[in-house]
Amino acid sequence: MRAWLSVLTTLGLCGSTYSQGVPVIFPWVPVNDDTLPSLETSAAASDHDDNSLTVIAAWNTLVGPDSQADQRIGYAVSFDGFATPQWTVALLPAPIGLRQFDPMTAFDKRTGNLWVGGITGTPASSCQSDADCPPGETCVLFQGIGFCTTSAKGVYVARLDPITGILQPSVMAYTGAADKAWMAAGPKYGEPGTTRLYVAFSGGLIWSDQLGDAGTWSFPPVSLDGIVPLPRIGPNGELYVVTKAGGDLQIEVRRSLDSGANFTSLAVASRNQLNVDDMVAGTFIVPTFTYLAVDPIVGTLYVVHHDISNPTPGGNDNVDIFFTKSDDMGKSWTTPVVINFDSSPPGDQFFPWIEVDGFGRIHILFFDTRNMQPQDDSLEVALIDAYYMFSDDGGSNWTEFRLSEQPWESDHDGTPPQQPKSIDFIGDYLGMAVAGNRVYPMYPNDASKPPNTPPGDPDIYTNVICHCLGDCGNCDEVVGIVDFLDLLSQWGQPAPQRCDLDADGIVGINDFLDLLIEWGPCDQPPGSAMAVPPTLEKERADSCLDPADESL
Repeated sequence: MRAWLSVLTTLGLCGSTYSQGVPVIFPWVPVNDDTLPSLETSAAASDHDDNSLTVIAAWNTLVGPDSQADQRIGYAVSFDGFATPQWTVALLPAPIGLRQFDPMTAFDKRTGNLWVGGITGTPASSCQSDADCPPGETCVLFQGIGFCTTSAKGVYVARLDPITGILQPSVMAYTGAADKAWMAAGPKYGEPGTTRLYVAFSGGLIWSDQLGDAGTWSFPPVSLDGIVPLPRIGPNGELYVVTKAGGDLQIEVRRSLDSGANFTSLAVASRNQLNVDDMVAGTFIVPTFTYLAVDPIVGTLYVVHHDISNPTPGGNDNVDIFFTKSDDMGKSWTTPVVINFDSSPPGDQFFPWIEVDGFGRIHILFFDTRNMQPQDDSLEVALIDAYYMFSDDGGSNWTEFRLSEQPWESDHDGTPPQQPKSIDFIGDYLGMAVAGNRVYPMYPNDASKPPNTPPGDPDIYTNVICHCLGDCGNCDEVVGIVDFLDLLSQWGQPAPQRCDLDADGIVGINDFLDLLIEWGPCDQPPGSAMAVPPTLEKERADSCLDPADESL
C-alpha cells in the first residue's frame, strides 16, 4: 500500500478523486423463486469473523387459494451473505394452529443468535358484528372483511443456533389472542453481559432471558396501552416501543429503564391523516404503522412514518415519508420533515422500514409509486417500486436509489381475482437487515412472472448493498483482487456500473485510484465480529498524508 500511495502522491492524484458515501448496489435477485405468492417481510443478520454473514428473512406466503386459511410463514437462511447469497427456503411450522402470519425476526449481537417467528392460529371466523363471535371475542375488519379476534391463538418463535446453523424447533411464546408481533433482542438495562428477547404484540409485551426456549417466557404480558407496537433496544439496554395511541393521530414511544417492568409514555408527533388507503392508487390497504430505530452506539432515536403532506380534500393527495429524531432518549423530538425525493407530479411513498448500523448510518426501505403515469389515486392498480435511502449524517442529508428493476402491479398479489373487484393485499410492512457495511432489503415483486396476468405470483427480492467503498466485486468486506478484476471488466462502461466508485457516470482512472486507496479490509463498526484496528497505512490512505512520514 505504501508504494501505491507514493505513486499517487508523486502524480499529484492523492486526494483529488477520493469520494465517500456511495454504496455499491448489486442487482436485485429473488430469495424464493417459487409458485407460492409471498408478501410482508422481515429480516435480520449477524456478522462473523471470517467476513461472512448469516441472514434470515421471513414473509407471509399462501399455500392455497384461501387468503386466510392458507396463510403460512416462509423463511430463508443464507450463511455467506456476499454479493450473491445462496438461500435455503422452507416453511416455518408452529407448535399449534393451522394458519401462520405476521413474520418477525431478531438478532442478538452478544451471542450471535437469530430468531424468526410470527402469529399462529386457526382459519379466521367471519363476522359482521361482535354478536357473531364466541364470548369474549370481538369482530375486527381485515381487508374490508370482518373476522373474530381470537382466530389467532398465539405467538411462536424459533431460534437459529449460531454454532450449528440449525433452526431449532418452534416454541410457543404466548398462547391467546394475538396480532401484529415484532421482536428485538439485546441486553437488559444496565447489564451488558445479558440477553433478553422481547416480543411486542397486540396483547402487550413478553420476554425470555433464556434465548426464547420453551417455558422461559414471561406471563402475563405487560400492557403497552397502544396498538401495533414495535420494540427496539438502546446501547445500554434501554427498551423503546413505538405505538399508535389508540385510534387517534398521536405517535408515542414507550420507554423502559427497568427492562420492561415499567414504561414512560413520550409523545413523538401527530399525524396529518389517520387513514391514507384512499390516497394511494390501488385497492390495497395502507396500514397506519410507525417505525423506530435506535443508534446502537450513541442511542439516538429515529422515527419514520408515512403521511400526507398536503392534507386537502379532493384531488390527488401526496403521501410521503416523514422523519423525526431524538437525542435525549425520547424526551424531545425534532419537527417531522419529508425526506424522500419524488416525481412531478408526485407519487406516493409508504411502508418505510428503518434500521441503523454500527457506524450510525440510517437505512430506510420503502414502497414508491412515482414511476406510474398518470398519477391518479382513483386507479384500481398501482405500479409499485422498492426504493432505498440512507443518511450518514444523522438524517440531515439523504441519498436515494431505486432497487426494483421493474414495478410491481398491485393486483398481482397472488390471490384469485373476483368480480366485482376485490380488495388487493400487498402486505402490511417491509423488512431489512443490516450488519457491518452490508444491507439486505426484502420486498415483494413478481418480475419473473408474465406481465398483466393477475393474480400474479409475487416473490421476495433483495439487493445486496455494500457501503465499503471499493468492495464492488463481491461485497466480502475486503477490497482486493476480485474487486480489481470486476472494475477492469467494467472499464469504460457508462452508468450504472457497480465499480463507478466516484459516481461520475463511467468506470475509469478515478475509480481505479479510489480502489487502490481502499485496498485491504473494510472499516468495521465498534464491537463487530469483523472489526480490526485501523492500520497506519489505512489512516494514511484516508487522509492522503505523505506515505513516507513515520511520525504519525
